[in-house]
Amino acid sequence: MNRFQLNFRIAGTICVVTLIFLAHVKAHATMDLVEVDFDAKPNGQTARAVVSMAKPDDSGEVTCTFEYAVVGGTNEQWLVTISRFENTYTCTVMRPEQASYLYFITFKLNFSGVTEITSAELTDNNGPTSTNAVSIQGLSVLPGESFANALFRLVVVGVQ
Repeated sequence: MNRFQLNFRIAGTICVVTLIFLAHVKAHATMDLVEVDFDAKPNGQTARAVVSMAKPDDSGEVTCTFEYAVVGGTNEQWLVTISRFENTYTCTVMRPEQASYLYFITFKLNFSGVTEITSAELTDNNGPTSTNAVSIQGLSVLPGESFANALFRLVVVGVQ
């Protein structure tokens, strides 16, 4: 066997091993992500953004419903996402690129399809807020006693 044939055989073996590795990694990946964008219109009326994800065992869906009413500023583009890693689901509502100038009269996030909400964190334009800025009530998150009507990101974690 000449040098060219040997190098070709080694390269082929490396390619096969790499493909097997990548197939194994892909087969064991357990993260999913669903994202929906929405326009928050500052008209003071209650609006809703909804995103759903099928459960991997086909036993139903996990749904994140964000209801809100805002005033001030102009229309802003927002995102609501659900991500899954193993049996943990995260629902995130956020302004994707810049600060928000909307005044949130109220909001309510419902997280159906999970068994419990384990945490909720609200961030405003200045960073994370105090833990009592949100209130977890069953499978819902509402404004807490220190909510100052400003919202940049709301991250809610639930488990199956």
